[in-house]
Amino acid sequence: MDDKPTPVKKIRLAAIVVLLVVLGWGTQDHWSPLFASTSVDTAASDEGAASKSKSRSKSVPVIVEAVGETRDTVLIEAIGTGRAQQSVMMFPAAAGEIIEVPIETGEMVKKNQVVMRLDSRDARLLVKLAQTRVKEAQSALTRATRLRDNNVRSKANVEDAEIILERAKLELSQAQEALSDRTMRAPFEGVVGMPNVEAGDRITMQSDVMTIDDRSIIWVEFDVAERNLARLQTNMPVTARTPTFPDRDIEGFINKIDSFIWKKTISNILISKFCRCY
Repeated sequence: MDDKPTPVKKIRLAAIVVLLVVLGWGTQDHWSPLFASTSVDTAASDEGAASKSKSRSKSVPVIVEAVGETRDTVLIEAIGTGRAQQSVMMFPAAAGEIIEVPIETGEMVKKNQVVMRLDSRDARLLVKLAQTRVKEAQSALTRATRLRDNNVRSKANVEDAEIILERAKLELSQAQEALSDRTMRAPFEGVVGMPNVEAGDRITMQSDVMTIDDRSIIWVEFDVAERNLARLQTNMPVTARTPTFPDRDIEGFINKIDSFIWKKTISNILISKFCRCY
């Protein structure tokens, strides 16, 4: 067998030698940057994944508290107008001369207490005259009845006497009412205002004499904006103050709420009740 290398074998041998040289030369200088780049990209990818995982696992602080109820307090202030439970301007029931005003300004009076007297001499005389007529009519009826029983007078005469007696009694009642009108009395318990008259004045039935106010209850009327109506209801407590007593709180409650909304003010009228204010 011939051991000399053939041309084919020489070519194969030369190729193997060239391949080994190339591999030896590129291992250190050329191939390492390639593999280094690959390892860096892999490390960066691992670091990004770790950062995302860490950010996802980071917790946010939250304050937790039990659910409960609390009062929704809103202070509603308004300027109101107060009025007494009852308030009257008193006018006389008869004309005449005043002889007495037995009360003072600001005095508390009871119901039916005398607050003014007029001269009543003529009225007293009319009462006495009416009483005399009643007695006269009564005597006439007694005689007519006795004569009828004795068949001297007819039944018609007795009936006429009865009518006369009834008319005399009505005249007496009328005279007594006229006498009573000469005295002015308080229609209810209250506080007397400043009298507009005094003893000696002559007044008519159109003369305003004085005022009397029942201040046992004070009604205060004030406007409240429509937006606050949902917060209000009857019997809710109300606190009021007056310039007369700036340091004193007067307690009351809502008594009425008007359903009508005023166009000019877009508000409703509330009426509150305050007791024993004097």
